Amino acid sequence: MKLSTLFFFLVASYMGSFCLSAQGFYTDFGQNRVQYKDNIWSFYESPDFVTYYYQGGQELAYFCTIVAEAALSDIEAKLEFKNTDKVELMVYHDLSDLKQTNIGLGQESNNTGGITKILGNKLFVYFNGDHRELARQVRQGIAKVSLERMVFGTNLQEMIQNAVTLNLPAWFTDGLAAYVGEAWNTDLDNRLRDAIAHQRFKEFGKLTGEEATFAGHALWHYIAQQHGAAAIPNILYLTRINRHAESGFYFVLGNNIRTTIQNFTNYYTQQLSANATLRDMNNAPDSTLRHLVWKSKPENFLRRIAADQVRIDPQGRYIAYTSNDFGQHRVWLYNTETKKSQLVLRNGFKSQRLPYRDNYPLLAWDKSGDKLAIVYEQRDAIKLLFYTPADETKEFADDLTKFQQVTGITFMDDARKMVIAAMQNGQSDLFSYYVPNTKVTRLTNDFLTNATRAMSK
Repeated sequence: MKLSTLFFFLVASYMGSFCLSAQGFYTDFGQNRVQYKDNIWSFYESPDFVTYYYQGGQELAYFCTIVAEAALSDIEAKLEFKNTDKVELMVYHDLSDLKQTNIGLGQESNNTGGITKILGNKLFVYFNGDHRELARQVRQGIAKVSLERMVFGTNLQEMIQNAVTLNLPAWFTDGLAAYVGEAWNTDLDNRLRDAIAHQRFKEFGKLTGEEATFAGHALWHYIAQQHGAAAIPNILYLTRINRHAESGFYFVLGNNIRTTIQNFTNYYTQQLSANATLRDMNNAPDSTLRHLVWKSKPENFLRRIAADQVRIDPQGRYIAYTSNDFGQHRVWLYNTETKKSQLVLRNGFKSQRLPYRDNYPLLAWDKSGDKLAIVYEQRDAIKLLFYTPADETKEFADDLTKFQQVTGITFMDDARKMVIAAMQNGQSDLFSYYVPNTKVTRLTNDFLTNATRAMSK
């Protein structure tokens, strides 16, 4: 009798939430996020996807639709699972717009690791100026939706039964979605070697967020290399049938999860030890940059600092750098003579529930090294600030209202002129920007150009 009552309660709860979401996007009362503009949504519909976009995002939505349809067959082949229902893609111009959405508020999980946000059959992606990164988000999101349908089922009874009995760790689900969505490459391989060298996988089962996603990605890659890619869908099938991940690993690989993880770390540790150069790198003293960021612990270093935002002034007197503490950004100035750091700007707020890896703040020194430009976002407006270290003065320029998003900045020889990598109408290009009158001149016009990389060349 008690079991029947419990089952009825679960069904009633699930159906209640289902009915609410069928009438519209459900949000918790009193928890709506602040939204700085009203969006008018439209959509593309293709054979397997419905892609939603708002004004200025038509080209991004079309790109996402093409990528999604092209990636679906490959993802289904890797998982040996066929999707039967259409997936809804929600495309945002930037991370700031995604943070403002009320869709699924209160139902989301930790997405700080960069894995695409998933809510039922909806996946949310945003553009950071790099179309390859946007394509990765789409592929990874489709993989996550397919994985959840494969493991937890597609009908109500299967979902309830598997949700009650299956409790899969983040490295299993998010890591597998990352493995299916992004092919292994040299950047990931270098990151793995660094993690092994610093023993970041020592507490594998306790990893969370981005670390759990990456660790799982590496583990699934190892399994595919050592046992063949076909072993992965077999593990998933047995996990679902037996409602326990251990059985899937044991029957397919011949080892339990703990032994498999140990074999994985031993394998890469041996590879690392065989390379004298990497061994020397592991024994080398920490870099100056690591000491600049609050003397962070090694495991917190990646979340504490956006390493690509480190700018040395042309005279070598100052090092400007940014730090990111779960979405709260800081801009610091390190004096190479006094060996002291000074806080120049603090912006944003901490949140472990919202994604926090955006493009801002952006830094650039003028040619003389006397002025530091800082681009950051505040209340959905793109701000431009000039800081002079000599007298510690701040000069706020006009907001960069002519761009949807800025991904890179640099000064010309004339300190009044800048080259800006930015997005207009969903397209990332290079622009010249005259600060006194905010005049913008387009320098490139190519939809697939990564303007930030082009500017660095």
